[in-house]
Amino acid sequence: MMITEALRLQSQGSKHLHFLIDVNDEQIIYSNQSFINQFSDIKNPAALLPYIENEDLKYVMEKYLACKSGEKVEDFESRVYIDGKRHVYKIAAALLIISTGQHIVGCDAEDITDLKDYINVLNEHNKKKNSILNIVSHDLMGPIGIIQSLSGLLNDPEKKTDEQRLYQYIDLINRTSKKCIALIRNFINQEFLESSGVSVVKKKSN
Repeated sequence: MMITEALRLQSQGSKHLHFLIDVNDEQIIYSNQSFINQFSDIKNPAALLPYIENEDLKYVMEKYLACKSGEKVEDFESRVYIDGKRHVYKIAAALLIISTGQHIVGCDAEDITDLKDYINVLNEHNKKKNSILNIVSHDLMGPIGIIQSLSGLLNDPEKKTDEQRLYQYIDLINRTSKKCIALIRNFINQEFLESSGVSVVKKKSN
């Protein structure tokens, strides 16, 4: 299968992994430089299987067979291990049938490892934040209930409150309010520390 020079140049300059598989011969007949950098000059598609996470193998094979039968496969993910390091690839593939009758599966794989790791960090951070919010809201229910009860007593025109008891109520409201403020401040401080621990993914854009 001939690849036009324009398409070849575009593919060679891409960070995505591009490769073409001849379905009849089960051979990789083209791979761009990004693919070669990761997997060398592999020609047999079966040689890629040991790189794939065991739990993902069945899923990947199902997608490949579906593509061979003519189904367009878009944006499925697979974990791949290269030199002991885990990568996550988002893969799209389509069956191409050329005039000679040759069946070609064209594949595009994008490394989304950094994005997935960043999303996982954010999810963990959100779980911790929600847990802290539940604790704080639970701890605030008691003090706020006390303040509401005391405020109700002070505002009840039918109940006379002597000066000493009035000062006791005000003092209790004051101390309870400070406790609420302390809880909120502790939460904010904890939230700040957790947020500062979230790593930021920085990628150079060409």
